[in-house]
Amino acid sequence: MRKPVSRAVAILLPIVIACTGCQAITSDASVKPTVNLLTPALPDSLNPLAGFDNNGVGKINESLFTLEGESDTLPQIVPLLAQKDPKISADGLTWDITLRNGINFSDGTTLDPADVVASYQAIKDPRTASPLASTLENLASVKTHGKDGVRFTLHEPQVSFKTSLLVGIAPSELIHEGTPISESSLNRSPVGTGPYVLDHFDSSSLTLSANKNYRDGPPDVQKFLTLSRKTTTLELKRWLVPISLAPFYLLASQPALPNVKDTKSLLPPALTGAASRSRPITRLPRIRRFA
Repeated sequence: MRKPVSRAVAILLPIVIACTGCQAITSDASVKPTVNLLTPALPDSLNPLAGFDNNGVGKINESLFTLEGESDTLPQIVPLLAQKDPKISADGLTWDITLRNGINFSDGTTLDPADVVASYQAIKDPRTASPLASTLENLASVKTHGKDGVRFTLHEPQVSFKTSLLVGIAPSELIHEGTPISESSLNRSPVGTGPYVLDHFDSSSLTLSANKNYRDGPPDVQKFLTLSRKTTTLELKRWLVPISLAPFYLLASQPALPNVKDTKSLLPPALTGAASRSRPITRLPRIRRFA
């Protein structure tokens, strides 16, 4: 006979189990809660050049563009690190992008065109063996263009190339030409411009904390703790809170998930409905809309 915790895991995997950890629940919108997540497996690498968070909404490494829109509609690809949409040549082969000013990495260095160029060149370089290389086969070259610009040149016109601009950008100082991705320090110690920084990462857990120096201010959720399903029962008991809190599983600081039309459909029927809405934490503005 399985223990209760095991049954809960079986029901909710790979859904986020709880919000606010073991902290007291409050309706005070100024509170910065912790979100606890449970996933079938943690990534082997946190390197954006190896594909980590390669979806335009990375929490550590941001991309030139991001996804924006409601969960029941096709998301739009809009500027994030870029100032505006690309300037595309008449023949469709040249894409010029201007970067926003005043953006810093979590190590204090400033984002510049060289960082974008180094990131994309590393992915294209066969010596690095990046798993993202095949997504950039149509990219002929990437170079700096003016003080704040980057120029992407394609082999042939590609309307969908904008989706290739969702790759997380890393500091050029930490990208070493010709070095295999598997040997990069970014695998275990990522540095990005995003709203979160790495606290802890091992085979059983991943902890991200709010970037206190983030340009838009610290995010609403102070910390994300992600546990692997391989985590022991004792470790799970330490982090699980009543399952009735499960409706608050979404990443509250991120845009709506583009591939999920109805977030409640991911939850067992017993965990949705008016009972869950009575919980005070749903009054937190950026969590309420997902509950």
